Amino acid sequence: MKVAGIIAEYNPFHNGHSYHIEETRKLTGADYVVAVMSGNFVQRGAPAVMDKFLRTRMALMGGADVVLELPVPFATASAEDFAMAGISVLNQTGVVDAVCFGSECGDTGLLTQAASVLVKEPAPYKKALKQELKNGVSWPLARSRALSGLVTDMEPEALEALLSSPNNILGLEYCKALLKTKSEIAPVTVRRKDSGYHDLSLEHALSSASAIRRVMEKVDYLPDQNLEKVTELLMGHMPPEALALVGAAWHQILPMVPNDFSSMLCYKLFSCNEDLTDYMDVSRELADRIRNELTWFQDIDSFAGHLKTRQYTRTRINRALLHILLDIRTEQVSEWKEEGYCPYLRILGFSRQAVPLLTAMKKNASAPLFSKLGDALDKLPAAAQSLLQKEIFAGSLYYAAIKGKYPHEGRMLNEYTSGVVIR
Repeated sequence: MKVAGIIAEYNPFHNGHSYHIEETRKLTGADYVVAVMSGNFVQRGAPAVMDKFLRTRMALMGGADVVLELPVPFATASAEDFAMAGISVLNQTGVVDAVCFGSECGDTGLLTQAASVLVKEPAPYKKALKQELKNGVSWPLARSRALSGLVTDMEPEALEALLSSPNNILGLEYCKALLKTKSEIAPVTVRRKDSGYHDLSLEHALSSASAIRRVMEKVDYLPDQNLEKVTELLMGHMPPEALALVGAAWHQILPMVPNDFSSMLCYKLFSCNEDLTDYMDVSRELADRIRNELTWFQDIDSFAGHLKTRQYTRTRINRALLHILLDIRTEQVSEWKEEGYCPYLRILGFSRQAVPLLTAMKKNASAPLFSKLGDALDKLPAAAQSLLQKEIFAGSLYYAAIKGKYPHEGRMLNEYTSGVVIR
């Protein structure tokens, strides 16, 4: 069998994701598609707009055969660690032949060529980079100029544009991760169509996840909580099955936004007597700024905006605050990296036709493969157990925030009762 991998957030699943899965099958000839998906928190340092099990169901409806979880410390990390963790998961399945990712350039050869230079860091590259930085040039521009003499198929201006586009940057990190791990998985890219990564308009059928989330979040704050309005606005931008799931869960478990976690973070910041630099992505300067500006805290969005400077981007600040909330510490993350980033494979969902694929994964996987948490916690080695416990903790906070926002009788959702999604 031929198996292709995709690393994604599906936050939420939309038409562009359906197109990506279709193109992945065409370009790779894959019989099966394995999606490695972020859980309840995502790379921009925020909660997912809807929980991972609902997004897993959407992904299976949209053409994925198996959905595996990308552990939360790496799902909320920089592009480099996000990519390394995603490729690690695919490598450890033992069955994936190709990884397919979206990019603005649509040229796997160029991305691989640039990745090779960045991984090897030859002397001419190091010398040029050092000189550009000495001249006061920003890191992204210095890197592109240093690469320009070694990536011969592009003009310097085109290379600079390539290295400043978000999907290209992530694609470059996937290629680097494949080279660093000496993976036999082949990189394949699909050119991104219509809307850009940060495009907030709904002018195209292949609109961005950012634009779709913006609609959900905007409608969420309307006094009448108008489900018909959000359905009308998103019609044609999400697959009908996915939009139906949104409608069924609207104002029961979604949408979730950063400010839904404001009280939790405020308590954590005021009660924490530890050095904030222990947490991932929190530098000494940022830690001091957080402490000094804490009395300005009103909610997460406004506080992150208050902390923003030229040195610290909004995304960097969001990640830092989220890592404090989720108790994700640099030292512990380093230990998990030494264990290969993802020392287990957790199945979030699968389609019934993917049973042969699951059988092959059980036979060939180089890491423990499981779907039931209770069984896994008893059998996993220490490093894997600590990583899984971090995932369970993050899920508990997410589901507590859901119940706080959308009160209902009975127990809150949790990692144990949600269970694997089967379609």
